Amino acid sequence: MKELKLFAIYKNGQHKGNERGISKEDAIKKYLIASSFGTLLDDFEFVAQYTGVLALENVHFIKPIFDKNSISEIGKRNVNYWPFIETYYPNYYSCDQILLSDILTRKLEGEELDIKDEEMIKDWDVKEELLKLDKAIMQKAMKNYFEIKYSTI
Repeated sequence: MKELKLFAIYKNGQHKGNERGISKEDAIKKYLIASSFGTLLDDFEFVAQYTGVLALENVHFIKPIFDKNSISEIGKRNVNYWPFIETYYPNYYSCDQILLSDILTRKLEGEELDIKDEEMIKDWDVKEELLKLDKAIMQKAMKNYFEIKYSTI
């Protein structure tokens, strides 16, 4: 029997829930049946409104957040990619990049910083630096994830 994978299910770009299936289509079908829409499985236009995104290690990412047309939606969504980074970033708990990201995040959120940290970043474009840093952190975590996941291939 094939392994069931977790998919995030979307309708017209809005996250509706999660469902396990052997494929994206199977997960969507199971989601529709569980949502009492099983009688509409033959309605192509209805089913076409749904899509699925494969979760990575049971963490799914909200696809529309990366769409230029929905940038205004970012603040309305609670997307937390840090559990993935914490799991796959090498030496997460002893890394200067992670510490710097925390300092920059706290500065952006208006939290009080240590005087030395405040002095270190006083002339920085905090938002721009945090964006560059977090992109590099995520890239390193993703690279490590793929090395672990596909090391036997």
